[in-house]
Amino acid sequence: MAYLARKINDCNLYVIVTLSIIVALLSSSRALCQSTDRLRTQLEKIIRYDTKISHDQIPGFLLGIIDEDTIFIEAFGHADADGTKELSTHSIFQLGGLTKTFTALLVQVMHDRDLIDLDKPINPYLPSSFRNPTLKDLTLRELLTHTSGLQTLPNNFGINQDPRNRYQAYTKDSLLSYYRDVSVPTKRRGKYLHAHTNYALCEVVLEASTGTPFDELIHEYILKPVDMSATSCRISLDSHPFTPGFDRARQAVEPWKFTSFTASEGLHSSMQDLCHFLRTMLNGEHQLCRSFQKLLPKHQKINRSRRTFIATGWHLMQHKRKDAIYLHSGKTNGHAASIHFVQDTKTGVVVLTNSPGKLDGLALLVLRMINHNWKR
Repeated sequence: MAYLARKINDCNLYVIVTLSIIVALLSSSRALCQSTDRLRTQLEKIIRYDTKISHDQIPGFLLGIIDEDTIFIEAFGHADADGTKELSTHSIFQLGGLTKTFTALLVQVMHDRDLIDLDKPINPYLPSSFRNPTLKDLTLRELLTHTSGLQTLPNNFGINQDPRNRYQAYTKDSLLSYYRDVSVPTKRRGKYLHAHTNYALCEVVLEASTGTPFDELIHEYILKPVDMSATSCRISLDSHPFTPGFDRARQAVEPWKFTSFTASEGLHSSMQDLCHFLRTMLNGEHQLCRSFQKLLPKHQKINRSRRTFIATGWHLMQHKRKDAIYLHSGKTNGHAASIHFVQDTKTGVVVLTNSPGKLDGLALLVLRMINHNWKR
């Protein structure tokens, strides 16, 4: 009888504990739903009263928020011009110039593993027939920080190019020919001048020095370790089709294809992947976080700006009362993407749109909101 009583008491205790766990989970779930509803309401107020976003020009966009370990993702508008299809957190967008942040991390990781030297001149990495003797001291670090003095796009760019798919027919040999023959005025060296050409050259340097295609390098050293399964620079992902992109007239456009400039403009990704990446980097515990941190120190102030600086692969705004705000964005003919974050509060905002209309202003407003008007 004593044994039976103990079993009954044990059973009752198990039921009580189980019910307590269920109640706690339900309460937590209700609290999360209420928190999500409140957040959605606040976001709608910001969009309505503090921005001039028009769904006539931007059919739809995704907004991702990272607040320490928590991720919120909200969709606005639609995935099609007719307003019948919803955007998904797994929808794939081309990142355009936001690709540069991942390329910068790749180069830093390879430098940290002694696979390449950021401060060694790039000429020795290139085939001898494409070396430029007047740029014998040009380094990867100058390319990553946009202080090389090179033009935004090569002067032989645009010959036989399709304006709707500007990088498809421009080859790496054409890029290397430009590099071999270009003359950079001394007064431009060492000064900030944003140039897609810089990161396109990073790509050919990495490939020439390792004998490995860029898409394999970034997958092996960045995307695979961070578990970004929906992110790639290969144009076709059977399991992750692109979300349709539209120009400002709401006409459907084709995704960009790349023969070169992949390291500058060529990645595509999902909101889930980008939020996961940013949360992982801000968390500070992943093996790549140390390399990521090395990208963030500021190098020099951007001309004609009050508090905006260039870091490595990122820009930063030095708030007069608060921590630095890091940011980067990019666009193609039919998509736009941006990331803004504050490192010290482990907060960030990711925006993806299905048109080339960038929403950096919205990202900054939302980041300010979750940082309690910069008082957090």
